[in-house]
Amino acid sequence: MFDAVFHADWSINAKKRWLAKAERLQSGWLISSLEKVQPTLVGQLQKEARDKRVLAGFDFPIGVPAKWAEKRKLGSFPSFLDELAKDSESLFFKVAGSKHEISLKRPFYPATAKAGVKQEYLFQRLGFQSFSELRRTCEARADNRQPACPLFWTLGANQVGKGAISGWQKVVIPCVNGGARLWPFDGELGMESPNGLTIAETYPAEMYGWLGAESVRKAGKRKQDARKAVANQILTWASLKGVSIASPLQDIVKNGFGEKPEGEDPFDAFCGVCGMIEVALGCRHHGAPTDEAIRKHEGWILGLNKDDLRA
Repeated sequence: MFDAVFHADWSINAKKRWLAKAERLQSGWLISSLEKVQPTLVGQLQKEARDKRVLAGFDFPIGVPAKWAEKRKLGSFPSFLDELAKDSESLFFKVAGSKHEISLKRPFYPATAKAGVKQEYLFQRLGFQSFSELRRTCEARADNRQPACPLFWTLGANQVGKGAISGWQKVVIPCVNGGARLWPFDGELGMESPNGLTIAETYPAEMYGWLGAESVRKAGKRKQDARKAVANQILTWASLKGVSIASPLQDIVKNGFGEKPEGEDPFDAFCGVCGMIEVALGCRHHGAPTDEAIRKHEGWILGLNKDDLRA
């Protein structure tokens, strides 16, 4: 059982990063804070984990495509992170500016949007036949969403590559170097030592349905009215699960997280921590299959049911 849960809505823009925190009390879970991510985040998490069992979720990919890992002959994703931490000259995090710079050791592309950029340049230069071969298993199409954008593509509104680069460099690698466990690579969720930090990948949009807030997908989470429309469902979920919400946060939920489109960021941070509590309570299985490729290289989205994915 975890003592504290954090969820960060991440962005390559530091001003758009939000962090929600929940604590387990004798009376049940309390969602106690919602604030912008501070530069001291890693230290904050490590301090919390000194005498508590802490689960921290981040909405960027934590893992690499198995087929790419096979071509690179990676031992495991955690060992690869260790290599990156030690190699300051690595090309991996340097996004390719042209198709000629793309390689197995420099797989992110393109550095900027410009004429002539094509997805086929990426998968062909990496030695694949299609764009879909660059997706991890958990990024496949599901009944409620289209397939996710592959990790290495860095162009467009749904790209995740640059967020992953930022997140790995600023959070994952420093935390792992400090002794954090990386789920599911380091074992089952809930098997942690009495104290310590565990990091997991999340996808807030996957969690909307768990909270009864699925309608915000079609209505558009950038609209205040759409966020306000699911406030009662979120508060009802909390009541049914015995989850308390600090009074100021209740008002924020009821108000749809503010009138600006940027309210989508604290909204996702909040929905994410609710979804993580759902898993921490045991109401939803963590979801990670036992496939070797997933446990060794690809990772998994917390709470995602593999049966919900389409081949």
